[in-house]
Amino acid sequence: MVRFLVLLINDPGTPARPALTRLLRDVGLGAYTDHDLPFDPKAAFDGPTVTRRQEDMVIALVYYRDEGLTEEAMDIADSCAAKWATDAYRAVAAHVDAYRHWLGDDPLVASQAAELLAWFPADEPTIAALLSADGDDAVRASANLALAHLPVSPCAIAARMTDLLGHDSFVVRVTAAMALARRLGQELPDPALSLLIDAKDAAALPDFPLGWQHRAARGYVASALQRLGLG
Repeated sequence: MVRFLVLLINDPGTPARPALTRLLRDVGLGAYTDHDLPFDPKAAFDGPTVTRRQEDMVIALVYYRDEGLTEEAMDIADSCAAKWATDAYRAVAAHVDAYRHWLGDDPLVASQAAELLAWFPADEPTIAALLSADGDDAVRASANLALAHLPVSPCAIAARMTDLLGHDSFVVRVTAAMALARRLGQELPDPALSLLIDAKDAAALPDFPLGWQHRAARGYVASALQRLGLG
């Protein structure tokens, strides 16, 4: 299923590509939100192993039998669910090259692609792609947020995020400030701190880009300030 979704999204002629990108994310990451970033798949998916026979048994119990599950069967079912979540994550993780390519695509796809990249290993091609994602303000802001959470050296992104503090788009500026807050902590430049404080006190904030709408924009700002001990 994952490979089929990726092939569909790769085709510019496919209808509803942003919705398919959201579906792809849901398949691989389920209910995980930025609260779970930076993400450690080894810790998240370190569950008991199950056999194919146990998987077949759980499928049969769930889909074909109208009877209650025993406590033992429930435990096996939980283990199977964890195993299937791991399989789904790994299937989605296998297509990181495509997500990097999508950063230059339709902004509604690209902004979600940037968020997707926050969940997988921060290799050099991914960092380079996120740093250079400048085709659209929403995509740039989404890339900033991904860089805020990826476990990379602060020096790898500090200069770029500092430059973006003077960007024309408010969402780009404030997400760059958030990235600096998470990466630099108390060494945050004064202009970035001023941006976060002004955003906190603003009467209204624009929506954050697709892929980062698990909570209100003000919640993201508050999180960055809490990182500095100011929330």
